[in-house]
Amino acid sequence: MLKKPDCFTLKPLLIATLGVALLGIISLICFLFFINDFHVAWKLRKRGFDVQYEWINNLSPHIVVVGMGLNITPDDSQLLSRLSRLYELNFVDCNMSSLNLSEIENCQELYDFRCVDVKQFPLSEIRKLTACPIKCIELSHVDMKDSDVKMFAGFSKLESLGLDGNNSEITDASFEYFEKKLSLKTLVLLNTSITKEGACAFQKKRPDVKLRLE
Repeated sequence: MLKKPDCFTLKPLLIATLGVALLGIISLICFLFFINDFHVAWKLRKRGFDVQYEWINNLSPHIVVVGMGLNITPDDSQLLSRLSRLYELNFVDCNMSSLNLSEIENCQELYDFRCVDVKQFPLSEIRKLTACPIKCIELSHVDMKDSDVKMFAGFSKLESLGLDGNNSEITDASFEYFEKKLSLKTLVLLNTSITKEGACAFQKKRPDVKLRLE
């Protein structure tokens, strides 16, 4: 005599099946919703960029792009501006003479921008990032001067700023601008001409800022 199926045995199988189906539906929705970003990321990889995804709750992929040892072209700049989920953009040892961030305001989730040991970096392009909710900027070894620091005034959400490696170009005179940047929480000034006296005077005025000199 055949036994009836045990409902307690079928229940886990049914839950597992529904879970797999739900995961498949979510993955399909994510793919369709972010298909443009995936396509652009594929093109960037072909150009030599490293493109990575950071997933939040398995639903919201943030895109991290790293260009290393590349000659950045206007086409590269245009592709980058099409990444609606661009979260972090890094350039390392790149030739930046053709960088153009005119359409970067399309990247409304760009929080982190870093340039390290780049060549011919057009500092004027930085101002175009003010349309994005930038919280972190690192510009190392890019020949910045004290007079260039005032460009950060337009970044209302900037919390972390790194200007290490600008040697004699960044001096105590820059503290005048840093003091006014109320959103600033971390300031990295390694390998600059900042003095201990200047740093102490700044910290008395802005004890809320974590200052790194070494």
